Amino acid sequence: MKIVSTFTKGKMNQDLDERLIPEGEYITAQNIRSGSSETTNVGAVEKIKGSTQITTLKVSGKNISALAKCIGAYRDDTNDRIYWFVHDEDPIYKFGVCDLIVSFSPLNGGLTYHVIDEDRVLNFNYDYPINGVSMIEDLLYFTDNLNSPKKINVKYSYSDISNGRLEVIVSPPSSAPATLLQQNSTASNYIEDRFFAFAYRYKYENGDYSALSQFSDIAFVPKLFGIDPPTMLNDGMVNLYNQVEITYNTLSQLDCIN
Repeated sequence: MKIVSTFTKGKMNQDLDERLIPEGEYITAQNIRSGSSETTNVGAVEKIKGSTQITTLKVSGKNISALAKCIGAYRDDTNDRIYWFVHDEDPIYKFGVCDLIVSFSPLNGGLTYHVIDEDRVLNFNYDYPINGVSMIEDLLYFTDNLNSPKKINVKYSYSDISNGRLEVIVSPPSSAPATLLQQNSTASNYIEDRFFAFAYRYKYENGDYSALSQFSDIAFVPKLFGIDPPTMLNDGMVNLYNQVEITYNTLSQLDCIN
């Protein structure tokens, strides 16, 4: 005879002997899910289905090694995709290591390789699982508590991840802008009694902004000292120049974020 128990209380009780557990309570709950269902009993507590191999990962046309491990995963319910992070240490690779970020769509069986890293840029590690993963629109952010936080745009597959392309904190300018004070007889003097310093930042082609550079020197050179006896003010404390030429370093195309 089949015995059916209804756990209406929804309460785990590990304090009592299993023979004394009241009706509606349970002792342990392993390998279950609630709140949604793989069948039709929405909201029911049920056993999760076992694992089934859905695809095979390859690098340069060859299967990844038996040492490969998934060190992190993320489920995108909105777009019905699964993302996972794979670390593989095996001599078959250029530097003995390969890291991958891939995604799979159960709806159409589509497998996408977002990142294949044989140059140790991602620097994944078996001992540092990627537990911090979140997605904002098309950007997938992740961190492993070992390397700096990174992100990818899931609409792309990256052929080159050097030069900090995946960094959440993008590279800022490395030096302050240079200033050259000039005198222009046709220009108004907006800097006559103001003390300006200049800085700049990069805007990457994906819309990200870097932090500001260091500030330049104050763009101010006073005229000769000249005291005004009635007011006792230094009339020479105004800018000798009325124009500033600013020079700054731009990024090369190779340094831009994809």
